[in-house]
Amino acid sequence: MGPGQYVPYKWRWFHRWWARFFGYFWIPCPVCGQPFGGHEWRVINGLASSVHVPDEEGYYSMRGICPKCTAAGSGFNVKASES
Repeated sequence: MGPGQYVPYKWRWFHRWWARFFGYFWIPCPVCGQPFGGHEWRVINGLASSVHVPDEEGYYSMRGICPKCTAAGSGFNVKASES
């Protein structure tokens, strides 16, 4: 984990600054819309911070999601993909 991941989630301004200063992305979560940074991407309870999202043509791609959505169970199951 990078130092930016130890900052409380409620301090969004600091996470935004950290992401921009160190060159990480800062985008809205495709699940809840809350902006989050690339430095917050990690595995939480066996779930990676990503989901399959369909595009306009119906093809699916992996998209990053925020830590809150990952902790809530929306993330990609890492253990299921290893088997």
